[in-house]
Amino acid sequence: MQREIGGRGIAHGYGMTEVPMIAQGSPHDSDEQLANTDGKPVVGIEVRVVALDGRAAGPDEEGRSGSGARWCSAATPTPR
Repeated sequence: MQREIGGRGIAHGYGMTEVPMIAQGSPHDSDEQLANTDGKPVVGIEVRVVALDGRAAGPDEEGRSGSGARWCSAATPTPR
């Protein structure tokens, strides 16, 4: 992508009202990473993916995501 548009490239992030920034892509990520992920969790954020049966989801397994940090809103608990 950077070769096509020039400049420093494109990176994107993921957040929501209660947790302003959860994950952030990097201009150094591959085109595949930028197309298929929201990047790595930012410093201080804990992210969990929980399978539909409540156990921790493994790599490439579908599930619900939850995130949290000490500075996040108390109204959005991290699934355990």
